[in-house]
Amino acid sequence: MARFTPCLTHEVTPFFPFCLSLLQLFHTHSFQAKYLLKQAYADFLPQAILTRKKMGFNVPTGVWFREGQRQLITQLLLSERARSRGFFNEKFVAYLLREHLEGRTNYQAQLFTLASLELWFRVFIDNPGLECPQGSLEEYLREEPLQVAYRQ
Repeated sequence: MARFTPCLTHEVTPFFPFCLSLLQLFHTHSFQAKYLLKQAYADFLPQAILTRKKMGFNVPTGVWFREGQRQLITQLLLSERARSRGFFNEKFVAYLLREHLEGRTNYQAQLFTLASLELWFRVFIDNPGLECPQGSLEEYLREEPLQVAYRQ
């Protein structure tokens, strides 16, 4: 009875040296992000792009809170529902919001965290079921918890 390893066919065997060279390459350049990708595009991209440090991407929530979503963030964080939870000092939350909206200090990270927590409470704690809500964000800004109809 012949024994063989299923992946080691004559079609695949010639690729072993190549695969081993990739492993060696990964091992020697393990601390360089995207080394193979950079090498693959080295002929097409300027050296400045290939050697620059990683760059993050920031979501402009601070601007959104000051401009387009000003009313939404204010209603959400200063609502009776949010204040009644008693987790945070409501005067301090109002201070953070006022300072941010007036452009004196950038509290976007703190406001985003508070808003996320409040929305989480409204979706998962205030509602009896755990299905994803079908309504809009404006519906979650209402003072009374939603009466969500859940599928059976």
